[in-house]
Amino acid sequence: MPSSSVAPVAIPLSAEAGTPTQIEAENGQLGAGMETGTATSGTITYLAVWPAGATYTLLFSAPAAATYTVEMQVRGYKPDMSSSTVTPVDLSTIEFKLNGVVVAVTGTTGTSFAKMPIGDLNVATGNNTLTIKAPATGNGPGIDYFIFTKKAA
Repeated sequence: MPSSSVAPVAIPLSAEAGTPTQIEAENGQLGAGMETGTATSGTITYLAVWPAGATYTLLFSAPAAATYTVEMQVRGYKPDMSSSTVTPVDLSTIEFKLNGVVVAVTGTTGTSFAKMPIGDLNVATGNNTLTIKAPATGNGPGIDYFIFTKKAA
């Protein structure tokens, strides 16, 4: 859970196959500290100023059980807003879980934002959680937004 006084709200996903739902990271839907370049344990930030091992849970809601293809707009680690240095991040060092079950995510981010797949996730009816945990050492990537697209049955 984010370490802020604002409780996360479940973001509703589209019920229509092929219609993407974009969940923005930088507007605060992922917790406090998004645009300031600061983070506290439990907060994932747009700029990826993650403390080692910090986790964040993204809460979203599905109208019915379905498979969604999930992508994220992501880049490497950037130490602060004024920095021109962006370090690529190996996504296999980041722990992703859907409803508590580990999801294997591979690939290395670039130094500028690009879409990368998280994978096809079997989403349950109602509220779901996507938990992201930074590595014990090193930093997490900069995440701009997540895209959930329902697959045809």
